[in-house]
Amino acid sequence: MDGSIVRLYLRDFVTFHEITLLPNNHLNLITGPNGSGKSSIMCALCLGLAGKPKVVGRASSVSEYIRYNADQATIEIELYNTKGKNYVVSRTIFRDNKSSWSIGGYACSQKEVENLASKLNIQIDNLCQFLPQDRVQDFAKMNSLTLMENTEKCIGGMEMWEKHMQLKKLGVAYMENEKILHTKMEHLSNEEQIFAGLQSAMDKMTSKKALVSKVEALKQKRAHLVYEAANNDLKMAEEMLKKKTASVNKIVEESKPMEAALGNAKRQLKACEDKLKLANSQYEKHHQSIGGAFESLEAIHAKCKENEGDFERMLAGEKRRVERIKELQLQIEFMANLLESINEQELREKEAKLAAEEKQVTREIYSQQMEKQSIENKMLNTEHQIKMINQELAKASDNSMKLQVLKTRGLYEPIMWFRKNKDKLRGRAYEPMAMVISMKEASMAKYLECVVPQRDLLAFVCEDPEDANFLMEELRDKMKYKVNVVASKPDVSMSSFARPYELQSIRKYGFYTYLSDIFSAPEAVMRYLFKNYFIHRIPIGTQDTYAMADQVPAEIRVFMTDQKKFSKRSSRYTKEAISSSYQIGDAHLLKGSVNESSIRECTARLSQLKEELQELKNVFSGHESHIEKLEGVLAGIRKRRSENKAQLSKATTTKSRLMMLQRNEEEARAVECREEDLRRNLVEANQACTSQIRSTLVGKTLGKFKGFESLIDMIRLVQLNVHKARNDVSVIEHDLSASTKKLKEAEKEERACREIFEAAKKQMLNHLKQLEELCKLRYKSKEFQNLLEKFSEYPDTLEEIDQEIHVTQTKAELIGHSDSNVIMEYDRRKKTIEGIKKVLDQMNADKKKHVEEIEAVKSCWLPFVNDLIKRVDKTFGNLLSRINYVGEVILVQGQNEFDFGNYGFKIQVKFRQEGGLQELNQFRQSGGERAVAIAVYLMSLQELTSVPFRCVDEINQGMDEYHEASVFRLLSDIVSKAGAAQYFLFTPKVLRTLTFTDNLLFTCVINGEVDNITLDCGKIAKIKKARQMKSGSK
Repeated sequence: MDGSIVRLYLRDFVTFHEITLLPNNHLNLITGPNGSGKSSIMCALCLGLAGKPKVVGRASSVSEYIRYNADQATIEIELYNTKGKNYVVSRTIFRDNKSSWSIGGYACSQKEVENLASKLNIQIDNLCQFLPQDRVQDFAKMNSLTLMENTEKCIGGMEMWEKHMQLKKLGVAYMENEKILHTKMEHLSNEEQIFAGLQSAMDKMTSKKALVSKVEALKQKRAHLVYEAANNDLKMAEEMLKKKTASVNKIVEESKPMEAALGNAKRQLKACEDKLKLANSQYEKHHQSIGGAFESLEAIHAKCKENEGDFERMLAGEKRRVERIKELQLQIEFMANLLESINEQELREKEAKLAAEEKQVTREIYSQQMEKQSIENKMLNTEHQIKMINQELAKASDNSMKLQVLKTRGLYEPIMWFRKNKDKLRGRAYEPMAMVISMKEASMAKYLECVVPQRDLLAFVCEDPEDANFLMEELRDKMKYKVNVVASKPDVSMSSFARPYELQSIRKYGFYTYLSDIFSAPEAVMRYLFKNYFIHRIPIGTQDTYAMADQVPAEIRVFMTDQKKFSKRSSRYTKEAISSSYQIGDAHLLKGSVNESSIRECTARLSQLKEELQELKNVFSGHESHIEKLEGVLAGIRKRRSENKAQLSKATTTKSRLMMLQRNEEEARAVECREEDLRRNLVEANQACTSQIRSTLVGKTLGKFKGFESLIDMIRLVQLNVHKARNDVSVIEHDLSASTKKLKEAEKEERACREIFEAAKKQMLNHLKQLEELCKLRYKSKEFQNLLEKFSEYPDTLEEIDQEIHVTQTKAELIGHSDSNVIMEYDRRKKTIEGIKKVLDQMNADKKKHVEEIEAVKSCWLPFVNDLIKRVDKTFGNLLSRINYVGEVILVQGQNEFDFGNYGFKIQVKFRQEGGLQELNQFRQSGGERAVAIAVYLMSLQELTSVPFRCVDEINQGMDEYHEASVFRLLSDIVSKAGAAQYFLFTPKVLRTLTFTDNLLFTCVINGEVDNITLDCGKIAKIKKARQMKSGSK
């Protein structure tokens, strides 16, 4: 095989002056007395192939390997090369710790030698390939992580090891990010809790702000209603003005034809008057003789007629006035009686009293509402605490975390199968101990894991041994699951397990409990742990116990302090007391165990919170009932107040109406005129006219008319025409005068309407300005139209709005003043929470990318590891079974699937019939047993790897003859196979009973001055064979 050692040449190296070793391609057994230089050959192989001195662990610098009195040491190693000339690597070591290198006789650097070794898959620093004498114990001390890494290097090469290292870095980064993420989430949770506390104060402030906003909105709507009313008044005034203007225009239009007709009538009148003048001129000549008797007679007669007409008109007016007075008296009497039935002062006092009662009840309702809101906030806070405690309780009681841990150990499917098929078992059986053990304190789990090995914590427990055999057959043999099953027969009472000392008597040493008291589990599990690990006899102490460890009574063979486990035993040979201690590691399997203490605390707190919540609910219900009663009282008060206001309004209206009627009555009485006075005045006027007629109508006057009959007829005709024309003019003037009067009245009304319109317009503009100032918006803007939609939520009358404003302002006043510090703190916390959420979102996104990167590498690495562990486990188990032992190699990993730093290979062995598989370490097995396991593990790698050679120095130390012979036979069989790697086994002794094959080269190293002796090896072999036959015959 390329890289196997063909020749080793040493000069002035440690004890050797000059030697040449020519090993064979299979097993090279190198023996010799201690100190003869066997291990020096192994050191030369390490240093000659660019290994570090720390690998062999004998010296810290290479100059220490130069032989005494020599200036330099030379190592020359010839490595096999199937493709050409063998590689010859040479190293010369100088006293100043410097070295010169060459390959094939050409000088080179150490790096080139390292590259050549890597090319040939020579891994000097891998204990699975190169195990010096001083590192044999280190192999047994090697933890599962280091064992896995070395096995990866040995079998998978550097590529898979590098992927593992990459995954470790990625996993560390992932878990660091997870810690930061968890810290951030806790920070967020704390901030949210504080924020929830501030929320109550902010709710009050928000309520007040909402109330203030509501008041502003109500005032805005009130201003809008006032504006709308003013606008409606303006529209009515405008409509009335338009009507009056139209009426004026109509009258003007109607007067125009009358004015034209008046002009025509006046012209006709003038023509008639001209004719009359002419006739009158003729008449005048005769008129003087007659005098003005005729005219006076007519005037007197007309006066009489006029007096009679005035009398009739005044008489009719007087009758109407009297009837009006009577009607007013009836109305006044009715209104007075109505007003007398209404006690206005009493109504006003009642209104003031009801307003005060309403304000008081409103204040009380709001006070109750605030207390109710406070209670509701406390209820919400308590419910939130209950929810958090329930989550914590669920988390404390949840076995899913433990199940997840066991899933990484390959136990998830077996547990699921067990749950489905538990009814097939004859007796009671339990899931792996790690699932059914409940720690009273999570921090105490490390003590139990320190005593009970993981193989048992991961084992199923059956009370019936046949059930245990059934599970082993089904799960291990048929389904190939790597599980362990133990039997715990109920043949011993739990009371039979006595403690060496009562706890009270050993408290002076710092002990405060026994290991059996820190957890609870089914009786079968407790019995198994009591019988096999004596956990009822192991006390746990404090740091004070560590200081008094030497004073602890000898009967206590095992005890623990806060960080250490102490064991006491007697030596088999000297019978002396031997005490040992080692560090207690962290818990892994039981870390997620149910925390009974936390559960008790959570349960107690939960019960207390539920009681508090029920009390709060009772108080809340009481407030609701009280508020409901107060609202009923308030509704009654408002109803009575509304009725009282209606009565008060009715009284005011009646009073005003009565005063108006009384004024009308006084005005009517002021113009009283009796009918007798009118008749007396009329008779007196008529008598005066009669006397005047008698005095005027004299006989002489009548005689003069006869000569003027024709003239009078003509004059009368003309006078009739004039009279008719004058009547026409008079009628037209009368009509025109009436029209003019009507026009003046209409214009007066128009001016009054215009004044009303202007006043309404001014008032409307003032209300519009107030509305826009309150709303801070232009009336015709789109935003104002949107605001109008919100006004629909509020009352539609001014009275109701004023009432609502009063109630809302009272509520706002009861809340009190806003605390700006609380608002600032609330806003700051809110921004902090938003910032944390943004960071968490980003971290979760980064986490997703990180997981994808891990999965990409893991998808290449994990299948290789799973395949590797299967092959190693199978080979290791087969080899151990050939020497009647049981063993397995399993893949272990931490609780976190991304914690690749905790992935490892664990060797478990069983050297005795009783008990189960145990992890290979320096505490559980003897030195000989560890040596056997190490040797077998290395041999199992032999069949799986293509390394060119392996070196193991004194691996058989501590073995008895049986084990040494067994291991040697296994080794001989393995190295004899075709394609097997070269093997160097260094040992100070060789059993006489060993059988050697032709593939073995036996080399004996002797240090000292000897003569050149030639030995006949054939003769020596015959002598040895004869002795063996002789011994056999005996």
